[in-house]
Amino acid sequence: MIQELEQEKANLKNLIDDAVKNGEYLTAHFHQEGIAIINKKLHTLNNLDDKNFDKKSLAEIFGIPTQDDDTFSTSREKETDALTESSILFEHLGELLSRKIKGINIVLKKSANLALRLSTDGAILKIEVSNVQALRKSMTITNHGLDHFIALGFTIEEGGDKLTFRQKHQDAETSLHEIQTIISKIVFDIFYFKEFRGETFLEIQV
Repeated sequence: MIQELEQEKANLKNLIDDAVKNGEYLTAHFHQEGIAIINKKLHTLNNLDDKNFDKKSLAEIFGIPTQDDDTFSTSREKETDALTESSILFEHLGELLSRKIKGINIVLKKSANLALRLSTDGAILKIEVSNVQALRKSMTITNHGLDHFIALGFTIEEGGDKLTFRQKHQDAETSLHEIQTIISKIVFDIFYFKEFRGETFLEIQV
């Protein structure tokens, strides 16, 4: 079943490419929404097949070394072992909540300029997605995806060009769990994690 869905997704991607070449953008958008539905089915099936699927996948995506700097610093080193380095991102989240660092930029897909910017403003924790209009034009964020962001608690700002989630900082454990949940839903429910391989890295602001 998983292989069949992967093949159906590949077919839809080809149809999208053809539609864009022919200027049939509504058709391309329709097929992109179909891919979003398939991604959700794949996520469900993979979790049924392996109860640790999400944990392993997040570790694979974010289990990469980072460097600290006065500004955002980038590390695109070789991905480390998924099990032994699974807590790297979440260690940085803990540092952000305890004010040890100023911000985290989670670059999900460099080629699409898709990133999550995490920062604090007093007692408020913020997650921001910028360049939303360009991401929608490129169909990186579909209507389905935008609706899902809003359902998670994001608001549309700056004339539709930014999505922002705000949460009042509670105790560290509760806040960390909620942020982990939101990131997981973005990676697995709105997008499809395999599309991020080789394009994901962290930037830490100290």
